[in-house]
Amino acid sequence: MTLNMKLTRWLQRIGRDVVLERDLLKLSLLRYRRFDGYFASMHQAGNHWLRHIFGMILAGEYGVPEPSHINDLRVIGGILNTTQIEGIPVLAFSHRIPSRLVHNALFRRTLQYPRVVLIVRDLRAALVSNYERFKEQYGVSFSEYVRGDLNGRNYNCDIWDCIRFLNAWGRVLANLPKCTTVVRYETLKERTVDEVHRLWKFLDLPPIERSAVEAAVAGSSKERMAAKEQGSGKPTRVIRMNERHPHEWFSPADQQFLSDVCRDHLRYDFGYHYHDWNISRAA
Repeated sequence: MTLNMKLTRWLQRIGRDVVLERDLLKLSLLRYRRFDGYFASMHQAGNHWLRHIFGMILAGEYGVPEPSHINDLRVIGGILNTTQIEGIPVLAFSHRIPSRLVHNALFRRTLQYPRVVLIVRDLRAALVSNYERFKEQYGVSFSEYVRGDLNGRNYNCDIWDCIRFLNAWGRVLANLPKCTTVVRYETLKERTVDEVHRLWKFLDLPPIERSAVEAAVAGSSKERMAAKEQGSGKPTRVIRMNERHPHEWFSPADQQFLSDVCRDHLRYDFGYHYHDWNISRAA
């Protein structure tokens, strides 16, 4: 590699590091402290699915309306639109990325934080899912999408957003291990009832029977969720029916790019091994 190429790569890396720290002044997540439980989810990592399952459990246990469509926020909302229904646990789901300041040492000594469920997924699969959902809007090839947009203007979510999310919430997990747990989308698919029951107990919510979880999971199947996608009155395609393996989308150059970026910038990989493209290991 020539000196000029080395200098160019160094400057690119410096620029990317600056971009990846652009959340420093985003302190809105301090509001989540009033919740009974907070779900921090990567994009395309099962956010709608898990929220629907928990909404179905709350409907069965507390007699509130079950989710009527994919974007129904009456029972479980987000940072700004939490439920207004009294007498039920206040839960929130969000893709937001916290500033380092939200969980700094001073705040950790003086503030009470809620329990956090961190929802992660192999970012290769997450990128494929996001591209499939928004490809008509993006209007670019998959390979171009994989490179992302450092300015954060062209895509709903890209590789740089995923890295910012994982690095930020990885720090939270390291700093607040007793009130943070991780659920991997792949494990949630394999052992849905067990994982949902585990998360319910982790959040220290009122005890429920396993049968209540089983009923909520059955009512949140892919087919039933897909049937609810249009209920909000606007196109909201979040269920990807294509079963093509995510790794098959990436060319050799795409694979090398993603592995290099993760090696250089990703601080918390949550065990996904982004240097490994063995298709049998993918999620």
